[in-house]
Amino acid sequence: MRRAGERASGRSGGLVRSFVVRLVAFSALWLLLTGGDLGTPYVGALAVVSAAALSVYLLPAGSGWRWTPGGTLRFVPFFLWQSLSGGFDIALRALRPSLPLEPELVEYRFSLTDRTARLFITGTVGLLPGTLGARLEGDTMYVHSLVGERAAAEGAKELEVRVADLFGLDLPEPDGAGSGA
Repeated sequence: MRRAGERASGRSGGLVRSFVVRLVAFSALWLLLTGGDLGTPYVGALAVVSAAALSVYLLPAGSGWRWTPGGTLRFVPFFLWQSLSGGFDIALRALRPSLPLEPELVEYRFSLTDRTARLFITGTVGLLPGTLGARLEGDTMYVHSLVGERAAAEGAKELEVRVADLFGLDLPEPDGAGSGA
């Protein structure tokens, strides 16, 4: 009986530690986003505590979200550049209706088997110009695309490679790789 209590205590300690770490991280993010303005501390406190609690509930400690330092350093500039490019692309298309639109729902089959990485890709594919992750089913992500199937699939593949690097995962070799054919 004592061991069960010790395990429960260890889990609650990990939960508290995870909550505190996320609370600090979300507080720093809040301060960064508001420029350090503490004019509305109650709104900030509510947002930060809610975000930390929700993140602990949705992504418990040890859920697989482990980013490598080198992968993070390589992913952040890619993320920022693609976010700017994607925003610029959509703004340009809104201001210039003559630009081509190829709306369609594109199926993209993942090479990665890690579910956490797949979720991350589905959530972030919208930073690519003209794309938005619409649905994830098993090993397939459905991407709403304004730029056509080929561009959406190429962008999703590049994102998958970058996320594999971010998470420190190996991508499986494509079929026929190394055969010299």
